[in-house]
Amino acid sequence: MQTILPVVSRVSNRLFIGLKCTNTSGSEGTLTSFTVGRDPEYIKITTQFARDVTTDAMWLHLVPSFLRPLAAPLFGHLETATRKVMKHVGPIIQHRLSMDDQYGPDWPDGDRPNDLISWLLDEARGHPQRRTVRGLTRTLLNVNFGAIHTTTQGFLHALYNLASNLEYVQPLREEIEYVTKSHGWTKAALGKMVKLDSFMKESSRFVPGGAVGLMRQALKDFSFSDGTTVPAGTLVGISVLAEHHSEANYTNGGVFDPFRFSRMREEAGEGIKHQMVAPAPDFLTFGLGRHACPGRFFAVNEQKLIMAHVILTYDLKLKDGVRPEDEWVSIMGGANTTAEVMFKKRR
Repeated sequence: MQTILPVVSRVSNRLFIGLKCTNTSGSEGTLTSFTVGRDPEYIKITTQFARDVTTDAMWLHLVPSFLRPLAAPLFGHLETATRKVMKHVGPIIQHRLSMDDQYGPDWPDGDRPNDLISWLLDEARGHPQRRTVRGLTRTLLNVNFGAIHTTTQGFLHALYNLASNLEYVQPLREEIEYVTKSHGWTKAALGKMVKLDSFMKESSRFVPGGAVGLMRQALKDFSFSDGTTVPAGTLVGISVLAEHHSEANYTNGGVFDPFRFSRMREEAGEGIKHQMVAPAPDFLTFGLGRHACPGRFFAVNEQKLIMAHVILTYDLKLKDGVRPEDEWVSIMGGANTTAEVMFKKRR
């Protein structure tokens, strides 16, 4: 986990703030170029913030609600992280704001970067209170939290499953090599990695990250169609782990079958139905309905890219050959945080 967290941060920020960022810290205001997303200090801040959000939320839940506005800035990590990140991205955002104020979205020579900062500027157009260095830095931090922790967990589950089932490395490697030779490293290529998509989805199905999901609180008394009534204030949820392992939903649901979904997609009319990004009543990793995770397309492609790179670049195995047990706290499950995987670069 200590290795994968900064890797995911680097990959995520490659899209969020670009490979090379421009600031105005050069002599006499000249522009200099540097790579913030690969700066060890920046990576450390964003990965630590992703951890702190969860712990901050847990202890703030113990504080009386009327005291939380006072307790959060005093004892939480948001303000500290904001100041630290502003040192790295503040000049970049200020430069973008100045250029956007001068040219709008059409910069000279088409030099406007196509990344998250530009998209945020577009969304905030006409809303000056949102177009500030501080506000945009906060948004970057929040997006990093949403991207880093969940993607790291998903990738670790898949990595442990691969390292403990090495017989699946070769068929995955053959598919990745064939697709990338034909289509390069593109979004279209990722869509054609059907076995890899199936492997990642089965890993997520087998260990969904928690026993219960889709948690909701009834704001008023609510009656379901069968007459069941939920009083106001009641927390309800779906037993995701049970649904994912149910024999009614999956044949041999308690068995890890990495190519389960790629076989389903071979059937007539099922070509795109069983992709990892497709939420369904029997696959609830990304939620369901209107509130399904909007970032799942980015998260799935990111996990597949990292895994494809690992499979092509390294041979790997677990020290003892046994998949490390997941770690559970109440109904929340997570990938093992101390397990080690051995890598050897392929010739």
